[in-house]
Amino acid sequence: MTTTLNSMGITVTKRLQLGILPVDALQRSDLVFPINLDVDSPQNIALNRHPSGRSSLAYQVGLTDRLEFRIFDLHRRYIPRKLSVPLVTLAEILATEQSEAADYLISRVRHPVLFPGANYPVSGRTTGLRGRIVLAGTPVRWAFIEMISPTNPAQVIARARGDDRGEFLLVIPPAAVPAVSLSDTVSFDLRVFARPSPLAPTSNALQDPLWDLPTEQVIAMAADDPVSSGETIPTEYVASQDLISVNFELTNMLSSHDVNDIVFNPP
Repeated sequence: MTTTLNSMGITVTKRLQLGILPVDALQRSDLVFPINLDVDSPQNIALNRHPSGRSSLAYQVGLTDRLEFRIFDLHRRYIPRKLSVPLVTLAEILATEQSEAADYLISRVRHPVLFPGANYPVSGRTTGLRGRIVLAGTPVRWAFIEMISPTNPAQVIARARGDDRGEFLLVIPPAAVPAVSLSDTVSFDLRVFARPSPLAPTSNALQDPLWDLPTEQVIAMAADDPVSSGETIPTEYVASQDLISVNFELTNMLSSHDVNDIVFNPP
């Protein structure tokens, strides 16, 4: 809760209804590069924006029960995301304030994770892959990619997102690489999710390059929200029938020169 005086000398109380604090997927901290955040719905909402990428919405009467917004980077250093987030009611805000809990803001703050895009700079000794997802030779838009454990298919070791060109950047966490000689390679399977078939372009597709971004619906406003963290697969997406095995070269970033395009094979 913030209390200020306006130009008329009248006390004005503002209460946070939603805080949006994007996180860099590789750094696991504040964004390294600036981003854009646009509100899709409801229209004419005034967010308080900060150059760091953080945004906030003060409570105001008459808002709908959800806020739908896009986060994107015009320089392709982050993969765009579109989220729909529930808004707490004034009664819920007052209840958490009155409880005086130390973490009373958790239910009003989201930390959407932004995955690296094609132009995200990485160290020359990073292990990973700059790849592309295709279907019948055509780039698959907005694919989700998971690298899974060789010993436990249910365990996801790393995640990546594809852009509108089908391009993605997958970085292998150092802890996932076994203690072997630096001259060796290590093999991991990739699992790809996407729409079973591309959407038909809308009338404004040429003016809006993000027209078919999947809307990721945040349900649980909790600290471990799996949608904001990028772990939840959209319900409209399906898994490719094939796992793709990639031989990664340790301390080397592979590209399309080293690995063929990954073919998405929907059921």
